[in-house]
Amino acid sequence: MAMADGDGRYFLNLVEEVFSWGRAQPVDANGLMAALQKRAPAYDKDREEHYNLISAWHKATRGSDPDAALYWFARMLEGGEDPLFLARRMIRAATEDIGLADPTALMICNEAAQAYERLGSPEGELALAQAVIHLATALKSNAAYKALRWRVRRRVKQVR
Repeated sequence: MAMADGDGRYFLNLVEEVFSWGRAQPVDANGLMAALQKRAPAYDKDREEHYNLISAWHKATRGSDPDAALYWFARMLEGGEDPLFLARRMIRAATEDIGLADPTALMICNEAAQAYERLGSPEGELALAQAVIHLATALKSNAAYKALRWRVRRRVKQVR
């Protein structure tokens, strides 16, 4: 899995490739590494992989998986993502996904963003990481988000 850099789809492709070799003899770790080459972590801050990784972070957070949420957060930081972009996404998740189930989530994310602004990297990243863990472990409720969307749609219908 390390060769796939945490990407499950890529890992399954590697497994399929190894099975397609049809070798009768087992392959040792060195032989496998030589044949497959180590994959460099993919990250492009302005194209598709940017959206794939932030989406993976959101799914891990919504799925209450702090290990995965922290992994995707760290991977984006290592790829050069702007930590304040990540802070804004955390604030959004606190309001859309956690909402009234844990009203402190929004405050924690705001404080983490402010701590990052004051401390910078790398010290401020710890505050953001704590917020990531809080979001992933918090109870979830998008009731306020749904209610607002329903109200806006209803108002639009009345205007027409």
